[in-house]
Amino acid sequence: MSQTTTAIETAAEGTAAMMLIEPAAEIEELKHHWQKIQELKRSILDKSDIQEISGKAYVKRSGWRKLQSAFAISDRIVSKEREDQDDGHFLWRVEVEAYHVRTGRSAMGIGTCSTKERKFAHPDHDILATAHTRAKNRAISDLIGLGELSFEEIDANPEPVASQHQPPAAPAPTIKKEEMCSCGHSRPLHISDGKALYCMQCVREGKEDVKCNLPIVGR
Repeated sequence: MSQTTTAIETAAEGTAAMMLIEPAAEIEELKHHWQKIQELKRSILDKSDIQEISGKAYVKRSGWRKLQSAFAISDRIVSKEREDQDDGHFLWRVEVEAYHVRTGRSAMGIGTCSTKERKFAHPDHDILATAHTRAKNRAISDLIGLGELSFEEIDANPEPVASQHQPPAAPAPTIKKEEMCSCGHSRPLHISDGKALYCMQCVREGKEDVKCNLPIVGR
């Protein structure tokens, strides 16, 4: 290779290293694009697709499926792995790729779910399904460019693992009849947004009426 060729290649590499990443379109076009996405969300998502917690709205699985359909996004499971733990619990870790055939763009999402989070009616099915939902929601959100946490992602509250040096936890208090709401679920399953109580179990089961008749005072 000649010295001239080497010099040209070196100069080209230096120029490429100094290049900035430019926006994909003009500013006004980009603004219109994001406004269009927000307008689409307001138009196709209804109250059953949204869960508000502490004044912040989170899109639920049904809402992400609507957005997936609206943007013609496909998805596939890349990997899924079960991890059995020494204490008898287990978790599933799922990786999902969401992709847009026309543009060739794609995004990856990873979701996990553990038996430590809560009591599942059908653990062998529900743990894997929840991990898949979280991974799929994340991939769709990132591919669209929203970067939002879905309701299913924040609805993960694993129980703390007790240390060997910690005293044993006190037994859970007996739940009185008056601490059960009209849906039949107990007080610890409810969360307050400052205005009303919402039964998290009812939300998971897809029930529309998730408000609880327990008082907020004292929680």
